[in-house]
Amino acid sequence: MPNLAPVVLFVYNRPKHCLQTLQALKNNILASDSILYIFADGYKENPDESEKNAIIETRNIIRKEKWCKEVIIYESELNKGLAQSIINGVSEIVEKYGKIIVLEDDIVTSPFFLQYMNDALNFYEKEQKVWHISGYAHKFYEKIEADTFFTKHMTCWGWATWADRWKFFEKNPKAVLARIKRKNVDEFRYKSKSGYFRQIKSNISGRRNTWAAFWYSTIFFNDGLCLNSKKTFTQNIGMDGSGVHCGPSSSGFSTEPCENYPIEFERNICETTQTRILFEKNIRNKKLFLMLPKGQHSNRLVLNLNFHAFCLEHGIEYRNPTLTQSDYYLSPCLTEIRPEINLLRTNLLFGLFRNSSFVKKHFSLTWLASLLGFMKFIVFNKNIVRKNKNCEEILLEAFEKNFAVFTGGWCFRVPHLIEKHRDELVKRYSLKPQFYENNDFCKKIMKLKQEENVLIGIHIRRGDYKKWRGGRYYFEDDVYEKYMNDFSQKLSQKTTKKQIFIVFSNDKIKFTDSENMFVSKESWYIDHHMMSICDYLIGPLSTFTLWASYIGKNTRFCIQDASGKIENTVSDLYADDFTYAPQKETMKKVTGRILKFILPAKSFYTFAHKDKILCSMKPFNQRYNAYVGLMQQACRSINIEPIPLKHANCADFIWYHWIENRYENPATLPKIKKHVANGKKIIWNLHNKVPHMAEDTSKAKEFMKTMAEISHKIVIHCSETIEIIKEICGENQIILSKVVHVSHPNYIGVYGNETTENILQNSKLSLCFFGAVKKYKNIELLISAINELNFDDVELSIIGRCRSKKYALHLKNLIGKNRKIKTDFRFIKDTEIPQIMANCQLLVLPYNLNSSLNSGATILAFSYGRSVLSSETGTLADIKDKSLFFTYFCDNQSEHKEKLKGQIIAIREKYKGNYNELLKIGKKCKKHVSENNSMSQTAEQIIQIFSDS
Repeated sequence: MPNLAPVVLFVYNRPKHCLQTLQALKNNILASDSILYIFADGYKENPDESEKNAIIETRNIIRKEKWCKEVIIYESELNKGLAQSIINGVSEIVEKYGKIIVLEDDIVTSPFFLQYMNDALNFYEKEQKVWHISGYAHKFYEKIEADTFFTKHMTCWGWATWADRWKFFEKNPKAVLARIKRKNVDEFRYKSKSGYFRQIKSNISGRRNTWAAFWYSTIFFNDGLCLNSKKTFTQNIGMDGSGVHCGPSSSGFSTEPCENYPIEFERNICETTQTRILFEKNIRNKKLFLMLPKGQHSNRLVLNLNFHAFCLEHGIEYRNPTLTQSDYYLSPCLTEIRPEINLLRTNLLFGLFRNSSFVKKHFSLTWLASLLGFMKFIVFNKNIVRKNKNCEEILLEAFEKNFAVFTGGWCFRVPHLIEKHRDELVKRYSLKPQFYENNDFCKKIMKLKQEENVLIGIHIRRGDYKKWRGGRYYFEDDVYEKYMNDFSQKLSQKTTKKQIFIVFSNDKIKFTDSENMFVSKESWYIDHHMMSICDYLIGPLSTFTLWASYIGKNTRFCIQDASGKIENTVSDLYADDFTYAPQKETMKKVTGRILKFILPAKSFYTFAHKDKILCSMKPFNQRYNAYVGLMQQACRSINIEPIPLKHANCADFIWYHWIENRYENPATLPKIKKHVANGKKIIWNLHNKVPHMAEDTSKAKEFMKTMAEISHKIVIHCSETIEIIKEICGENQIILSKVVHVSHPNYIGVYGNETTENILQNSKLSLCFFGAVKKYKNIELLISAINELNFDDVELSIIGRCRSKKYALHLKNLIGKNRKIKTDFRFIKDTEIPQIMANCQLLVLPYNLNSSLNSGATILAFSYGRSVLSSETGTLADIKDKSLFFTYFCDNQSEHKEKLKGQIIAIREKYKGNYNELLKIGKKCKKHVSENNSMSQTAEQIIQIFSDS
């Protein structure tokens, strides 16, 4: 493209942000044809060593590569500040070239950013009403139909303009403020009480020195307009407290840059009424106030964490005046509020309304607040959470009509957002060093940590636990001692490092300091900190331990009983623990417990689920596969209640999954036939052609034929399953009439949200096998294929629990010294799955087609935005759009390996040097399963199983 605008980048002392900005810019389509000017600001007076090093590192990065066609660097001796740097730099370059594209060191761009900016600059060059091209788009822009549109509102996170417009730029805070007041304050600030209007006031008082508000006022006074795109071409990665003018704020501003181009430019150059109203509604500085405290210390912190995570996600300012512990942490939420709000929080009338059982019963606080007309107040008690909408949706709806919402209530939980924003929240809520640096106990423990000992924290909680939940989590010292011994024995099998137990408790305990044990007698905040640096934590269900584990990102075991066996503890319920909300026992719960104790199971289930169809499921709980839980969720949504198989006498239906794997057990079929004789209707879910590990397939098929004959319904997840049934049972129309096709539910969000952080390199093809590592999955064949290809730019990760240590050793021997193949043979926690998916471009699944039929791993990959390289299972055969994946057919193992190698070679030839193009296919895959494998579709299809009952 001829006559490209120069790109100007302003940097200071953020090397990591700067590097990401430059790498993204380098990946732009027009980068190799563009001139880049970099203005590096200088040292402030009396800088410390860390600031000097950050500036030096930043300057080394800008010289590191030829980021564009030509790079021209200006390094300032003195610190000008961002505002003066931008004003001077833009003025100098735009006068020379007539137009300019401007970036700061925390703006990551789409590959089409330069294309969009240059196209827009050329398209509107002679349109004197257009003053500014905005690269950033807020999330609410998606509500606008057109690709592009105009507003008077300006965003400066990646922008462009022309010399004949910029020459009118004026920075005179007092004069600008007076002129705004003469014109129309509400029009200038879009009826918002913050934003650029407040910035101008701050410049007058000297609290801030900025430039963007004055460029906006220049545009405003000259009746200029700003071009906006519906989709963002930039992402701000600097809202993390690292910037001078942008403190810790919401990642709600961090939308994913657009990867679709070209777009259509708007020819109607005006700000429409609809657009104006939309902006007035959405750009206000929305605020959430947590007004009702809950409990002490860790309870308050956990509740605060949920609300803070919500605000980070949605760009909402968060204040919690009830967080009395805020002074202990590095960068917690804001706690100060206006005096009149504090008066409202503490006055007698408010307390009367808040605590009145009559008001709670007959009127909601939301209704009361609306009646009084001064605020929106939502209390998240168990009743409001039980409704169809989740916590997040309830607050979002409140912000649709209000820019300030007051809230409280123990039941507010957003576990997916807590996990998503964990790094930022941990940074904010880590204890200030001043509280532990000079503490003798902390020094002692830190020394043990540095000596590479294994630190095991034991939280002994008694006190009120004797009555809470009937004393379920109240344990004497000997129980904790049993858990310590059991854990120590198991840990000794994995490591020879010295084990140090650290006991935390405010109760009387028998444990005392010894060579391998230390007892803390510190304050709660010191205990929180020291627990967070432990490698493992063991204790009863407690928000105190939960908080420490969250901050420390360590492994936590929750004691459930007095057995002393570590297997009976729970270590993988991170998200579930945050949804745990202790409430007083309701009469309904108490009645249920009494009835369950005194009534036979059938009577109890009849009472508890009198309006529902009861269906026993086998398996009922499956720790290593979320599939069963998803199917149960679908059932409950249509008034079908799954119950354990041991209570099959209460149910009319029994639903078996993977029962064919028990074909060799002589007791299996007689038990099922006995259920049929007792009037139970059998539902058989057929997942595989034959059991994967079957040595005698004829015996297995005979078992499956009997299952088909005695079943009421046969559930299948792919069309190929019908051919398998025909192969086993022949053209038996009675059996074929039993078949019900049910979509395999997707896993979107099941293990946490998709990770947006992209560490993948265009120059490397990252393949991943993920799942239980077993023989039938052809892991040996996969390793052999990668070894034989021996491509420098192809790497493989094999991740999952291996069936035995012997098999793991066998696989590692096959890999040998090939560093391009990495293994992680362990049980993978649910919360790790999104990151595993994010670390590869393709999931490779070379399953043995002799037994494989449905592929849950394929649905999982699609759900997290990844395509697959796989032998063509029935799941993939059903998908009409074959461009979504890479498959092959084979008749034997040797042919399988050659076909697999052939596909890898083909992928490499097509995408070499641009492997991240595969991620675009992954996005289409996610869209496919969201549309074709939704929970609602699964539920609708399940209805067919029970419809003719």
